[in-house]
Order: sequence, then structure tokens, then C-alpha cells
Amino acid sequence: MQSSIQLGYTLRDRYLVKRVLGQGGMGRTYLAEDLERFREPCVIKEFIPHPSSEDATEKAKELFRREASLLYQINHPQVPQFRANFEIDGRLFLVQDYVEGKTYRSLLRERQQMGRTFHELEVLDIMQQVLEILEYLHDRNIIHRDISPDNLMLRTHDQRTVLIDFGVGKEMATHLHDIWGATIAGKPGYASPEQLRSGQVFPSSDIYALAVTALVLLTGRDPKDLFDEVSLQWQWQKFTTLSPGLAEVLERMLRQRPIDRFADAREALLYLRQSQVQVPTMAVGRSAPMTNLPDRTLVIETAPPTRPQPQFSAQRGGTNWLVGAAMVLLTGIGSWVGFSLFNQRQSAPIPEPTPAVPANPTSIVKDLNFASDPNNATVTDRIAPGQKIIYRFTAQKDQTMTASLTGANLEMTLLYEDQKPIDERSSKLTLGYWKGKLPASGAYFVEIRLLEGTESQEFSLGINLLSPAPPPRRSRPKKSQNQSRPLRLR
Repeated sequence: MQSSIQLGYTLRDRYLVKRVLGQGGMGRTYLAEDLERFREPCVIKEFIPHPSSEDATEKAKELFRREASLLYQINHPQVPQFRANFEIDGRLFLVQDYVEGKTYRSLLRERQQMGRTFHELEVLDIMQQVLEILEYLHDRNIIHRDISPDNLMLRTHDQRTVLIDFGVGKEMATHLHDIWGATIAGKPGYASPEQLRSGQVFPSSDIYALAVTALVLLTGRDPKDLFDEVSLQWQWQKFTTLSPGLAEVLERMLRQRPIDRFADAREALLYLRQSQVQVPTMAVGRSAPMTNLPDRTLVIETAPPTRPQPQFSAQRGGTNWLVGAAMVLLTGIGSWVGFSLFNQRQSAPIPEPTPAVPANPTSIVKDLNFASDPNNATVTDRIAPGQKIIYRFTAQKDQTMTASLTGANLEMTLLYEDQKPIDERSSKLTLGYWKGKLPASGAYFVEIRLLEGTESQEFSLGINLLSPAPPPRRSRPKKSQNQSRPLRLR
């Protein structure tokens, strides 16, 4: 393999190489500064072909340029933007945006040091984001080929998942397999069976790799520990317990034959959203301790209506008696019949009205405690039938809020300003998870109810508030000291 580029060298009088980010069988990745964009960081990927003949080398270069044109077509906010491609002394380079953040491999290691892994709803959120990216790519006949925790990043400024480091595309891989006689596949353990056997990939190959990634984040185990080579079955169940909905989705994503999996990301995403998973959760990147309920609690009870009492008229009863007596005195035996009929009518029971049932549940309003961490609050509580528990707190406009509710048979609504829902997704949630940008500064409320016909239930509520990052400062471009120097290798 060719030597790496000397650090501090400027490629094309524009890209100042700062350090090596990674190296593999297909090439290297460098962190650089773009001198024509105020020293903005960027990533330079060097593709290093090693075919055995001159014709094969030219074919590899042609395929590289075709691959660059394919990446140029991608315009998605969660995929690093393609900037340029060029060739220097037979060496091939791609330039893409730099993503500030941590890979999910790094985040998993940090959690494992604390004896933790990712929670199920965190992984559900990651899967939904990646499937949305893959839906965009698959619609354009682009397959990533190399999905793993190493190639998914949590971007710092907006806490969104970003898909990085595209593997060699399907067409290019097929040609290079024919040229070199070797399969260019994804990472062992993550790559699908068909990809490992022949290098051939389909949209469902990305689906397979994403499912393996999800299991690794959930269990903290390597793929080889989760897969039984004898039965050719994934056996993750002894390492974690998942809700039936997500377990069913993952099992289908992991099937051996491509035809038995979801056909593409759109189908997998639709099925995942319909699964209505409800499980314990915490916001991504959060490890706030459980806090006690604040002492100040306001209970608002709706008094049942007063039960109406039957009314009797003594005046009416007395008048009727006098009339009856007069009839006896005046008519004798004939009046006896009239008095008997009247007395029978008076002795009939008067029906009592049905008691009214209170229409409104008891409302319990509590303040969320952000004392230990201004960005996180977590509370454990219990709700009974006929109760509505409302947690209130203040937040700022454009903050990203993550609300996660743990417990069964619960309904959550997120409100602000005169008890209006934050958006169309925040009302009567049974999934127990919401994430979005807040529309205004002021008071916010989380309203929790039991579903109809269910018993008392314990639950946990977590709120994470993330303020938008300030825009990066731009430094003035400096003239390169080595623009005229030849390319030096080490």
C-alpha cells in the first residue's frame, strides 16, 4: 500500500492535511482544513486500488469517478455532503463534510464502562432515523453496504444520527470483484450472508446490517456472541428482553434469505412505526440519576354533584285528605270507594333519581425537578384510575426536548401555552416517546392518564432539554506555507 500523505501538506493548494482518521484495505481517511472555506474542517478519503494490470487500474479509476458522481447526487441532512473529487499522481481522493460528534461505537464503550448499554426506545429512535436515511438512498438505487456502530455518528450540535463512510457501491463492488477476484464486503458479523458470499447486495442487505447494529447497541455484545454458527440463528434473547413489537421487526430484518426480509427501508420503517413499541427509555446520551418528587404538590379534585332528594308537598297531601274526608261524610258508602282508590295512589313508591358520575378525573399537578441537572429531569410515580397527573416545567424556544414515558397502559400528552399540544404528534401518545423542537419559551406540561379500564400503574417519566449549539466561529484564511512544494510521502 502507498505511504500516507505527510501531515501539514496541502493538496491542490486548498486542503491542508491535519491528521489520519482511519485506514483500511481500500484506503485512508484524513481530517483536513479547506483553505478556501475559512479553514472549515473536511474529510478527505483516499481510494487506493491495487489491481495487477494497467487496464485494471484504469477500470478502477473509471469506477471511482462513477462512484463520486453517485455520491454527488446525495443531498440529505444526515449524510455528509460531497464536496469534490480529484486525482494526484495516480492517487484518487474524495472530499466530504466533517461531522463533529461521536460514533455509536464510542458511545457504547462509554456506557459499558458504567455497566450500561442503550435502552430500547433509544435504539428504536436510532433505527427510525437510519431507516429514513436509507429510504432516501434506496429510492435512488444507492446501497450503503457498511452499516455498523462505527459508521453511525451522534452529531453534537443537534443530537441527530448521521450515516457516514459509504462502502463501495454495488456496481463498483461487482466490477472490482471481477477485476481483483476478491469480494469487497462490509464488516464481518454485520454484513449479510449474500454480501459475504459473493459481494452482491440489495436494499435488504442494509436492513440486515442495521438490525445487527441495533442488537449490538442493546446488548453490548459483538455479533459473533449473538449468532449461532451451528443453527445459523441469531440468539440475542438471553442477553436482553425486548418488547414483542420490536423483537418481531428485528427477527424479520435478520432472516438469512434477502427475499424473507423487508424489501427495503420504506417497508421496514412502516412496519416499525406500526409496531407501537412501549418500553423503558432514556434520552440518547443521558445518564441522569432518578430524582425524588418535589414536596410542593397541588391536588385539584372535582367534587361530585349533590344528590337530589325527592320533594313532598305537605300542603298537597293535607288538601287531598280533607277532600277525601268530605267525600266520606257527604256520600257515605259511595265515598269509601273513592277514598280507597286515592289511598292506593298515595302509597305507591316514588322512584329515586340515579346518582350522577363525576365527568372529570382528579388532576394532580407537580413540578419537575431540574435542580441536579438543568437539562434532565427524571421522576418515578404511580397513577390510579380516575387520576390525571400533570408535570410542569419551563423551557426555551428552539430547545430540542425528548420526553420518554415508561409503563404499560398509559397515555401521554405534551402541552404548552393555554394547554395546547406542542404539535400534531404530541397528543394522546401511547408509544411513550416524543422528540422535537419547542415552539416558544415558557411553561410546558406533560399530562399522563391511564387508558380506560386499566388498574393502578407505576411509571417513570424522563425529560431531556438540549439547547441549540451556537454557530461556529470562522477564522480568517491563512496563506499556505507549502503551496509550491511537491507531494511528499512517508
